[in-house]
Amino acid sequence: MVKLLLNLTNGFTNFAPVAQLQRYFLEIAFNGTSYHGWQIQPNAIAVQQKLNEALAIVLRQPVETTGAGRTDTGVHAKQLYVHFEIFEFQISNFEFRNKPQRPVTL
Repeated sequence: MVKLLLNLTNGFTNFAPVAQLQRYFLEIAFNGTSYHGWQIQPNAIAVQQKLNEALAIVLRQPVETTGAGRTDTGVHAKQLYVHFEIFEFQISNFEFRNKPQRPVTL
């Protein structure tokens, strides 16, 4: 689906296509021993920062995740839900399964 952006200039109406954002959800778990919590910190490394960096490499565009929770320094998470939005990426090229996969180290 393509949305149209209405642009009124000098009484003329122009329509320009606007790329549609797609929202994706992740269920993650992590060992927080080496991190300063989930949320991005200005002076420390956090899980969210590392996840954003890894997703940006794989998806070839900047990614900003939003987590449905938070943890403190050194705290692990057995289950945390995260979502992010990206523009027009063919995510179907990746193979996803409903069962848990081998853990990935970020």
